[in-house]
Amino acid sequence: RPHDRCPLRGRLLAPAVGQAASGPAIAFNPSSNDYGTIDANTTSSQTFTLRNSGGKATSALKVTLTGSSAFSVTADGCTGTSLGPRKTCSVTVQYEPIAAGSTDSATLAASSKKPPATASAIASTRPRMSPEQRYWASSSTVSW
Repeated sequence: RPHDRCPLRGRLLAPAVGQAASGPAIAFNPSSNDYGTIDANTTSSQTFTLRNSGGKATSALKVTLTGSSAFSVTADGCTGTSLGPRKTCSVTVQYEPIAAGSTDSATLAASSKKPPATASAIASTRPRMSPEQRYWASSSTVSW
């Protein structure tokens, strides 16, 4: 039988521990961020680190931020960068609510075309409660 002479017959080949996969594999850390409750006309920033844990470099990265206009990219060390294996770059996203009580969200994404690779992270907020809402939310007395 001709396949009996093949030394790899019946073996599953996989990268060894610590050995990277064949293509780029990118991911943001953190993969999501809750900016919490922020007063109107104040800001809060979060830096998202993009890491390539794959075995090949990405092509030039493109970073996009979609969703609420209350979020903006204030620093971008990733766009235009070819991210090599085990390398990182960072993007800082700032949140500045325009109105009190806003609930906003946005998606930060990075992609490369050849070889293809994508990553995304979610940014979100929680609405600020009015003093009356805080009072009722903290009340634990129930009468029957």
